[in-house]
Amino acid sequence: MSTPMPGSKVVNSRISIQFDQAKKINDRAALPGIDPAACYFGSYTVGMQGMKDGFHFDLIWPPGHPMARAQANVMRDFQEDLRRRQEAAFAPGDPRSGTVNIRGLVLKYNEAGEVFNLKGQVVGRLVCYSDNECQKYAY
Repeated sequence: MSTPMPGSKVVNSRISIQFDQAKKINDRAALPGIDPAACYFGSYTVGMQGMKDGFHFDLIWPPGHPMARAQANVMRDFQEDLRRRQEAAFAPGDPRSGTVNIRGLVLKYNEAGEVFNLKGQVVGRLVCYSDNECQKYAY
């Protein structure tokens, strides 16, 4: 997540998080503000002109959203939304230290891509594609 873009010093890595283990633990206080049934997609960006450095993660597909994974307008819509909210949305967290910021909640993850809640329990995983099947992870 912290690799520069080819031929550039700009870092712009994209990732999704599936909270596929949160239901087993069912500790909402240890995962505040996160709905495991929603799909989260975002990026870690450093050095891009006109943008603050840091994470931007947002809910892309709320529960029940019919969006198909193959539809190309998802990225276009995401980029437009990102530009509109960039100043407020970018937040701390650093993949070099194993932290990710999801809508203001900083969580740790390990090299295997396991994401931990605030009590150190595995609640999800990082994935390299944009997921639209998150509703099956609802509490």
